[in-house]
Amino acid sequence: MSPRISGDEGVAGMAKEPISVTFPVIKPTVIPHLHFMAEEDCERIHRALKGLGTDVSTIIDILTRRSGEQRFQLLTTYKTMYGKVETLPPRVCKRISGL
Repeated sequence: MSPRISGDEGVAGMAKEPISVTFPVIKPTVIPHLHFMAEEDCERIHRALKGLGTDVSTIIDILTRRSGEQRFQLLTTYKTMYGKVETLPPRVCKRISGL
């Protein structure tokens, strides 16, 4: 037979008290690049994707040092500058993976 809980007792006879949980303040790991210029980044990415070899280090250097908002700007600027039907992420993934 299981014990009964009564009055101000909680589970297993523990007193019911409010639980206080503190979460650490999380800072973003990728912050906006201070000297962000979408057109220059798009030109560098485009050059990195041209030809037989792909300059993976340039692509990684750019994309890992831009915030999410800046990467979105890169996507729209790239489509405007180069008129690609395909979007930038699939093209980058395709070239980096070697497919």
